[in-house]
Amino acid sequence: MRRELAIWLTVLAAYAALTSIDWPGRERLAVDNSRWLFELERSLHIDIELALNHWLVPHDGLRVVANYEYALTYLVSSLVLLVWLYRRRPATYYWARSSFIVMNVVSLVCFAVYPVAPPRMLADLGYIDTVVLDRTWGSWGSPLTEHVNQLAAMPSLHIGWALWVSLILARIASGRLAQTVSGSHVLVTLLVIMATANHYLIDAAGGALVAVAAVAVTRPRADGSSRWDAAAAAPHRKVAPLATVPHVAWAVLLDPEHASGPTVLNGRTPETVEAVVRTHVNKQSKLHQRHSRPSRWRRWSTQNGHR
Repeated sequence: MRRELAIWLTVLAAYAALTSIDWPGRERLAVDNSRWLFELERSLHIDIELALNHWLVPHDGLRVVANYEYALTYLVSSLVLLVWLYRRRPATYYWARSSFIVMNVVSLVCFAVYPVAPPRMLADLGYIDTVVLDRTWGSWGSPLTEHVNQLAAMPSLHIGWALWVSLILARIASGRLAQTVSGSHVLVTLLVIMATANHYLIDAAGGALVAVAAVAVTRPRADGSSRWDAAAAAPHRKVAPLATVPHVAWAVLLDPEHASGPTVLNGRTPETVEAVVRTHVNKQSKLHQRHSRPSRWRRWSTQNGHR
C-alpha cells in the first residue's frame, strides 16, 4: 500500500510540475492552436461541436446533467476500477495501473509542449460555456478547480479515461452488461465533451489514441509476463528453473498482495505461477504412474505363472 501511495503521489507531483509550466504568450498560442484545429475540422467537414453546443444550451435540465457527467463520471469510473482491481485482482491491477500512468504522463507532456484552448474559450466563434453558465460544482469556475490547467484540450483525457476503463474491462473478460455500460459511457462522454464546448472531435480522437497505445504497450504477454519487466531485466540475471517454482508458488498465490510488483518469480504473474504449478503436478503424476506400472517382463511372468 505504501509503495502504491508513493507512486500516485509521484504522478500527482509530476502533474503539478508540468501544469505549472508557463511562459509569456502561452495562452495566446493555445488559442491559436485551437483555432487551427477548428479550421482543420471545417476543412474535413467534421465540425459538429458548435451545432451540438447550440442544441444543448436551451435544454436546461439536460444541460445540467451533461455538465455533471463531464465533471464527474470519467473520474469516478476510473478510480472505482483501480480500487476494485487492487482489492480483487492484484495481478491485473499492476499492469492496469502502469497503462493508466503512461496514458496520463504522455498526455501531460502534450499539454506542456502543445497547449490547446477548449472551444468554450473561443466565444467569438459562437461557443457557449455551459459549465460556467450553470456554475457546475466540481468543474470550471468552482474553487475545486482553481489550479487546474485549462489549456489542455488535446488530447482529451475525458475520452482517454473513459475508454481506458472500457479497454481494461474487455481485457479481464467482464460480462456483457459491464461492456455495454462502459461502451455507452464512452459514447455519452464523447457527445458531452463536444456539446459542452470543452473539446473538439479531434481532441477526442487524440485521447482515444493515447489510451489504446498505453494499454497496448503495457499489457502482459501471452505467458503473463510484462513487456516492461522483460526489457528491464538485467542480462546477467540468473533465472530459476521452473522446477523450483512450486516450492514458493503457493505462498505467492495465497498472498498476492505482498508480491513485489506486477511480476513475481522471474516475470511470472500469480496466474502464470498457478499454471506452472499445475503443469508440474501433472508431470509428476504421469511420471509416478509410469514408474508404478509393472514392466513387460513382470507382466509376462505373472501371466505364465512365474514369480
